[in-house]
Amino acid sequence: MGLIRIIIWALFFYIIYKLIRTLVLFFMSPKRNQTEDNVNQPKKKKSKVDKKDIIEAEFEEIKDKEKENSQS
Repeated sequence: MGLIRIIIWALFFYIIYKLIRTLVLFFMSPKRNQTEDNVNQPKKKKSKVDKKDIIEAEFEEIKDKEKENSQS
């Protein structure tokens, strides 16, 4: 009889624990309207670089020696 009583109490506390945990997660989760609004809005870039300070880079072609030797 004692073992059955322990199992029943354990089951009771487990159900209470799950119920409280579900309620806490439900109330702490963000509201659906807030998440939908934030998803579609682009984030502003926080850049401290002025566009006038940006200089265009210059590139030059790098040739492989193997390609030059095989072509000649």
